[in-house]
Amino acid sequence: MALKNKFLILISVFLGLFLAFIAAGILFLYKPDFFLSLIFGKKPIEITEKKETQKLTKKELFQIEEIVTNNLSMIKEGITIHPAIIFKIAETENSTDAYVLTLSELEWPFVKTIVRGGITLDRVKKVYKCSDIFILDFDTKGMVVPPVKSGPFIDKGVIVPGFEGQKPIVSPFYGDCQEISGFVFNQFGDFSGVCKSQDFIPASWINNLNLSTCSIIYGKPAQTENSTTNDTENTTENETENRTLESENITNNTKPDNQTLEFNQTYIGENSTGNFTTNQTE
Repeated sequence: MALKNKFLILISVFLGLFLAFIAAGILFLYKPDFFLSLIFGKKPIEITEKKETQKLTKKELFQIEEIVTNNLSMIKEGITIHPAIIFKIAETENSTDAYVLTLSELEWPFVKTIVRGGITLDRVKKVYKCSDIFILDFDTKGMVVPPVKSGPFIDKGVIVPGFEGQKPIVSPFYGDCQEISGFVFNQFGDFSGVCKSQDFIPASWINNLNLSTCSIIYGKPAQTENSTTNDTENTTENETENRTLESENITNNTKPDNQTLEFNQTYIGENSTGNFTTNQTE
């Protein structure tokens, strides 16, 4: 009897282990996350597929367009309008300078920058060419001109390639500069950089740019060249005047000699007749 009971207990144990093993297999097949958490005490790292960049909604585009329109400046070249931004304000010894960024090469003596609030900057001091972008140096003449806020571009934003009339063209942008050039703003309306020649130039690079490494294409070098030209013209005029004076002096010096010669001849001739004295001749 005792042996029979022990045998039943042993069978029950083996049967229980077998059922537990089957249950564990089923749990692993249908709920592996739960099974692994029971063993290791941690949830496994979820592996998710990378989602595509979410597109801008109409509401987001409208909000960004409103901010960008307020932050954007425009350069007027005659009746033509080009987009621009004021990215830096710097104090100098005698003035406060506003540095304006644009992407187009213009007739620099005839441009002026119109800032939000109706402020107009004219008479550009210098123009720098840095890579494929142009930076204009204006004297603010005591006017308060705030620079645009900068921020990194992440996934989505807008690009401004130009103006249509007085209104900027604001288009959705997702990071591809292959087919368009313009000013790039992130989804918060912050200036993030520019697309030019199929490359993206970030705002951080522009803000940290050392202008001494750029080429001055309008400003002091042009003035120096004009000064040199004027000096050359003045030198030529002076040389011409000197030659004229020398020619006149030669003529004047020659004429008295002839008069003296004629006078002497007259004196000699009349002296022979006894009409003149030596004192009168002298």
